[in-house]
Amino acid sequence: MAITPNVFVSKRQSDLIPMPQVMATASGIAELVLPVLLVFGLFTRYSALGLLVMTAVIQLTVPDGWANFHLPWAAMALTLVVYGGGRIAIDYFVKLRRDSLI
Repeated sequence: MAITPNVFVSKRQSDLIPMPQVMATASGIAELVLPVLLVFGLFTRYSALGLLVMTAVIQLTVPDGWANFHLPWAAMALTLVVYGGGRIAIDYFVKLRRDSLI
C-alpha cells in the first residue's frame, strides 16, 4: 500500500483539519523542507516554528504519542524559536553581513 495524500485524507477526515487534501500536501512538503533548512541554519526560527506548529497539529490529531515523541520535538523546536541557530547557522552570517552593510 503506497502512502499518498489520499491515504492521509481518508484516515484523518475531521472537522479539525480544513481542506485535508491541501493540508496533506502542504504538511508533506513542510516535513521535507523545514528539517533541511534547520540543518543548514537557514530561516532557523521560522523553520522551527513551522515544525512546532506541525507537532501541535499532529498532537491534536494523534493524541497517544505526546510524552514519548512529541514532547521532545516540541522542546527542541521551541528552543530554536527562542534562541535561534547560534553562531554555526547561516542566519548568523547573513545577519553579520547585513549589519556590516548598514
